Amino acid sequence: MIALRRWPLAPKVVALLIPLALSPACAPEEPGSTDSHDLLVGDSGASHADPSGVVWRGELYVSHRGPDGRIVMLRRQNGAWSQQTLPEYTVAGAAVAVWGNDLYLAWVGTDKEGRLNVMRTSDGVTWRDKWVVGKDHMLTPALVVYGDRLNAFVPTYHWDNPDRGFQQYVFGAGGYQAQAEISPASGASPSAAVLGNDLFLTWQGNDKTLRMRK
Repeated sequence: MIALRRWPLAPKVVALLIPLALSPACAPEEPGSTDSHDLLVGDSGASHADPSGVVWRGELYVSHRGPDGRIVMLRRQNGAWSQQTLPEYTVAGAAVAVWGNDLYLAWVGTDKEGRLNVMRTSDGVTWRDKWVVGKDHMLTPALVVYGDRLNAFVPTYHWDNPDRGFQQYVFGAGGYQAQAEISPASGASPSAAVLGNDLFLTWQGNDKTLRMRK
């Protein structure tokens, strides 16, 4: 780890617009829209938290939290969208990442312990091998592959201390290992990315600064 880097900039939420044609099963473009790239996928009001997308085996997968709190997985296959609603409830969004030959999904469950859930699919339909780890988590985790391991960074909340940090979990063939909690505190979900041999974690501090660590 190196010293914390700070930028006095408040990060802005940027909408990711996916310029893809929609199948008849999905809602059409809004009437009167002047932006042909701003399309609706699914019904209006159907997404309630933090979408996450990844390309796996030449197809696009997008996860989000549905209106009833369950995880919804959208799949772009052969020019058409399909939708799968999983029997899993999340407090926020769900992150997706590709590790090896499988697609992985991570989220914080609605149980009172606030535990991190991670599971995988080998065919895009059947989800299995769920890990349920940690406690006192909230918001949407960041999920990234680094060093041939699946890394999850998830915000924590301690009821006796309102400051939030991040817990890192490293998943390997033999299970998982929890790393030391990362501080200082954050009021939002993190983002993780790999550049060369380094893993970068970026988040918004409680003081509204943009923070990065590698």
